[in-house]
Amino acid sequence: MTTFTLTLTTKADIVNARNKIRQAAEEIGFSPIDRTKVVTAISELTRTVIRHAAGATMMVQLLDELEKTGMRITVTINDSPAHIPEKPSALRSILDEELHHVKRLMNTYAITADPEKGITISTGKWALK
Repeated sequence: MTTFTLTLTTKADIVNARNKIRQAAEEIGFSPIDRTKVVTAISELTRTVIRHAAGATMMVQLLDELEKTGMRITVTINDSPAHIPEKPSALRSILDEELHHVKRLMNTYAITADPEKGITISTGKWALK
């Protein structure tokens, strides 16, 4: 299993995340269509997170399991902005509503909010062997 981490704070980080995800999807053998889906989903995810949060960390795990290969992507929001008073539950609702394409393009999607731990968004894409 290969793992790498990216920091999400600026618009330049969106481009960096797209490039890293595209490269990783090619390395693990995703079809051109699945590569496009993953890159599109990550573009939406990173853009939305940067727009609504002061900072986040994205961890990408490349997995090679018995019957499938794929990637698991976990975004942890480090700090939410002051203009959302009921954080993190209100921010979770906003993000969940805006990330509908991520849900459609990826195989797995979950978002959780914890007052002490913040918000975590997890998504994944799999290719059968």
